[in-house]
Amino acid sequence: AALEEYRKINLYNADFPGGLFNLGIMYANAGNLAAAEAAYREALEVDDQFYIAKVNLPTVFAQQGRHGEAERLLRELLRDHPELHELNSSLAMLLAEQGRYAESREFFLKAAKLMPEQTRILYNLGLLENTLGNTAAAERYLLSALEREPGSYDYLYALTTFSLEHGNKDKALNYARQLADRFPGDPATRQLVEAAGK
Repeated sequence: AALEEYRKINLYNADFPGGLFNLGIMYANAGNLAAAEAAYREALEVDDQFYIAKVNLPTVFAQQGRHGEAERLLRELLRDHPELHELNSSLAMLLAEQGRYAESREFFLKAAKLMPEQTRILYNLGLLENTLGNTAAAERYLLSALEREPGSYDYLYALTTFSLEHGNKDKALNYARQLADRFPGDPATRQLVEAAGK
């Protein structure tokens, strides 16, 4: 009922790009990607400078498997709005999902430089460097992420599996025990402790 009321309010405000944009978000969250795209495009028809709607379109395209369109739009947005630093991270993720790791790295590095407060970028860089075979850089980025957010499940998990993958069971066991202390009921953590302890 509340969702329907929200939809009605935004339909009432459909003469304004903000109302259409909110509808787009609502549709995207509900998994109705075609309706989300239509709402974002309508917002841009009302105001072609309403770039927030344009920023959300690449995500919708990527979720529909339209990676080429998503990439073109992200590159266009980066050209026209270089101050939108998060677009570097979005493009990096899109390229990584397509296996274009070297290109992805370039944009993750830009994002890390422009948004040093975003710890998740360091984590993504760590995973990417490991995929590229740059183990020292991978560990450095993953450790940097963990130093900033010591209790992070994702970062501890990544360092545990990274250490196991590269044969360092002592480090793996240390990270796995930290995970077990923080997340005692997690079955994946239990398995990691067992794997590292063998």
